[in-house]
Formats: sequence, C-alpha cells, structure tokens
Amino acid sequence: MSPSEATLREPPPASAGDVRPIRFMTAGSLVATAVTVCTPVLVGFAENPPASRVRVVAESAILLAGATAGMWWAERHASRGVARLLVATLCILGGVVVAESDVNDWQSVMPLVSMAVLFGSTRWAVGLTVIYALEILVVRRDVPPHHLLETCGWFVAASTFVVAFSHVRQKERSAHAQLERLAADVERANQRLRQYAAEVEDLATTKERNRLSREIHDGLGHFFTVVHVQIEAAKAHLDRDPVVARECLARAQKLTHEGLSEVRRSVAVLRSAPTDQRSLWDAVASLVSECRASGLTSDLVVVGSPRPLSPPVEFALYRAVQEALTNVRRHAAASRVSVAMWYGEEALRLSVTDDGIGASRTDGGFGLLGLRERVQLVGGTVEIRTAVGRGFAIELQVPEQR
Repeated sequence: MSPSEATLREPPPASAGDVRPIRFMTAGSLVATAVTVCTPVLVGFAENPPASRVRVVAESAILLAGATAGMWWAERHASRGVARLLVATLCILGGVVVAESDVNDWQSVMPLVSMAVLFGSTRWAVGLTVIYALEILVVRRDVPPHHLLETCGWFVAASTFVVAFSHVRQKERSAHAQLERLAADVERANQRLRQYAAEVEDLATTKERNRLSREIHDGLGHFFTVVHVQIEAAKAHLDRDPVVARECLARAQKLTHEGLSEVRRSVAVLRSAPTDQRSLWDAVASLVSECRASGLTSDLVVVGSPRPLSPPVEFALYRAVQEALTNVRRHAAASRVSVAMWYGEEALRLSVTDDGIGASRTDGGFGLLGLRERVQLVGGTVEIRTAVGRGFAIELQVPEQR
C-alpha cells in the first residue's frame, strides 16, 4: 500500500456504557431512608389514633418498601420516567400516612422530598413541601394556632434542609458524572492519538520503503544496464577490434566503480543525490554522454537559461531522465534518443523521446511507476505518449521551487 492509498481510520465510537450513570439510591441513602421512615412510626405509635395505628404501620411499610427497594430497582432497571412516576406515587402515599397519623409521622415524608429533588427538580420539592404544609394546616386545624404554627415551622425547616442537602448532593453527583465523562473522552482521545501515531509510523515506513525501492531501481538498475551494454560491446569487438573492446571494458569498469560509489552513498547518506555537487544540466549531460558512448545516437537540447532549482526537484528530474534513458537502452531497440529541457518562468519542462519500437501500454513496470511517484512528490506531472512501432516519449513538467 502506497502512502497515497493509506488513510487514517477513525476508531469506533464509545458506547453509552463507557460512563457509569448517576446513582442516588446507594447503600447509605437506603439506610437513611429506612431510618427516617421507621423512626417516627415507632416513636409516634402511641400518639397515633387507635383506629388508625394498623393502617399507619401498613402504609408506612409500603412507603418504606417503595422508597428503598422500589426506587433502587427503578433507578437501575427502568427509565427515569418510571422512577419519577414511582416518586409521585410514593408522595401520594406519604400524604396518606401524614393524614392517618394525625401529622405525628410527618418526618417519614422527608425522603420523598429528597427524591423529588434528585429525580425531578428543586421546584418539584418546593411544591411538594407547600402541599404537605397545607395538608398539615388542614389536618391539624383544630389544635391551638401556636401549636399548629410550631408543627408547620418544624416541617418547613426540615424540608428546607432536606431540599438544600439534596440539591448539593445532586450537583456533586452530576459533577462526578461529568468528570467521568471527561475522563472517558480523554481516554478515547488518547486511544485515537495512539492509533494515529501507529498509522503515521506505518505511513512513514511505507513511504521510506517506496523511496528506497526507487533508489535501488533507478540507481543500481541504471549502472548495471550501462555496464551490461558496454560488456556486450566489448565481446562484439574482442576479436576484430581489441582497442575498441578495451575501451568498452574500461568504461564498464568506470561505471562499476561509480555504481559502487552510488551504493556507498545510499548506505551512508540515503538522501545523497547526483546533483549535489553539479548542476542539473551537467548531470543530465553526463547521462546523455553515457548513452552516446554505448553506441546510441544521443543529443541534448536546452531552451532558456539554466538556473538552480530546489534539490528535491533537481533530484527527481535527474532520476526521471536516468530511468527514461535506461529504458531506451534496455527495451526500445532505438537508434536515436533526444533529451530536451525548457526553462520557463514558473516551471521546467523536460522530455525524452526515442525512435524505437514503442509499446502498446504504459501501466507496467516498476521504473515508470517510480518515475511517476518521484515527479508527483515535487508537484509535477508526467505524460507518456507511445504506440507500437512509433517510438516512446516521456514529458515532465515541474513547477519551480526555489
């Protein structure tokens, strides 16, 4: 997979279960509810009207079961709407207990005021307090006014404390849940960063592997091809013209040394380029001279004033010409090749054409693929024109990058 084909993949979104929901019915709150409901029933049992004692105990037991086990189940296994409906039902039952006990068990509805805050809102709890206060005024209307106001005052004061405490608890639980959500978000972000880092490393590895494959193909492939041509020429002239054969072998030996130097440069400094110590025109002229020395009629045409370009552009163009000329010697069966360079104001055009056998397709081979990749990496374009029996032409255009 090439770097252009690789994409960063988004990890799957986190599920709703990654963050725990807010729980108000914990072990501590269940015990507090049980104590708050049972204590006034037991303490005020003797003060309750004899005819209603059994009913008060039974109703208080139902209230206790609903406010503990019922709310625990509703919070964990039902929707919030069901929990609110259960709170509303318990509030009605609490009003019945207050009335049946002749207001002696008014403390038993304090857990209901708290639940109104936790599962509803503070306004719900205030409204419930007002309703219960009015009920106390109606039920105890026959007692002296100062006793009635005292009972009402104690109830309102207790309810105010419960509402304030429950509001603080609700905010604390909400803040805790928010912190858990933020922690989960941070963990997911870290997971995405770790995945992105791994994929970026894979992309860099793939890109470097492709770059090295191009270097091996374009560098060593070129030298081996030229050496092979020179050795074949030496073999052909060995018997009838030993002088020419020795010249061919000398050129092959020289190219072998240059190839070894290329290998050493690639191993020592992978970014070394043949255009580091000379201009692009001189480097291309050297490639054309090698073609000419192998017996292929070769010429170089330069239009405009040669000027230095950015090192990546010069290196990409040099390798493109090197690959094109190697292909001409290896596959084209051509007698002539021409290299032309046009220095424009904003771009450089370069073409390599031959009069060889041409080809029916241009999508095969690592050489042309590497050539395209090199030019595209510096923002250039590649156009190839060929047909069977009509030669081969490669034209490059690269924007100038100083």
